[in-house]
Amino acid sequence: MTAGQSNADTSAASGADGPVVSFDEATRAYPNEWLFMQIMKMGADGWPEEVVVLAHDRKRSVISDVEIAVMSAPPEGVIGYQTIFGGPYFRTNEEWDAYYAAQQAARRHSG
Repeated sequence: MTAGQSNADTSAASGADGPVVSFDEATRAYPNEWLFMQIMKMGADGWPEEVVVLAHDRKRSVISDVEIAVMSAPPEGVIGYQTIFGGPYFRTNEEWDAYYAAQQAARRHSG
């Protein structure tokens, strides 16, 4: 999916005019996909707080093409960009411990 395209199966919205969402909403919306995001606001903890998903795809090479196009002429006032693989992200050890404990509990109850 390239910037500015929309597809009901893979993208609610993409491109600079897409919705501003939290970092966590973006990573949950596209699990197991590469995301290229424009950072709109940084949190006090140093993590992006608000982002716009410019592109997402299962293939990293698709995202690279969009990165090159966007970053070659960034709009004025952009805080930054970030490319990540969608999945759970933990800001603290406590968040990781809680996630891990929940995963282990689910495994014990399912088997």
